[in-house]
Amino acid sequence: MIKTVIKVIDSTPRTYICNYALPLIRNYLRLYPKDFAIFSNIFYTLVENAKEEESRCSMIEIIGDYGEFIEEAIELVAWNQTDISDKLKISLLRANVKLFLKRPDEMCNVLSTILKSILMDDDTHLHVKDYAAFLYRGLASGVEEFKTTFLDFRVESKYSEKVW
Repeated sequence: MIKTVIKVIDSTPRTYICNYALPLIRNYLRLYPKDFAIFSNIFYTLVENAKEEESRCSMIEIIGDYGEFIEEAIELVAWNQTDISDKLKISLLRANVKLFLKRPDEMCNVLSTILKSILMDDDTHLHVKDYAAFLYRGLASGVEEFKTTFLDFRVESKYSEKVW
């Protein structure tokens, strides 16, 4: 099934197709985290066509999870928009923290700017501020300890062998 999705996106990269495919791909990568390479040829097509909120959140979460394999990951999750939804802010926070834990030298200033802007903004919803404060406290208590708990999502699943 996933190979069919890749073929469709590769042959007809329509925005609506990519918007429906991104949550599917995100969920697929949660089950098969080692399969990120099969999406490399359509990755930038997906980035360009992610227009809806759910697909943008999915793309940002994929970039956060696999940022060590994506050269432009920092630019792709840059916090350059002012009027974005709370759901997208949380996805951006999560992705930026994951990138910081994987690429600390490149992300240190970016993450501090993002955390400061969220925590100081009066228009940001309280649950987004709470999540940002949680991430800040976790990082302040010890980066290595936080890294083991925050990045330990890639648990071997019963689906680790491909059935497709």
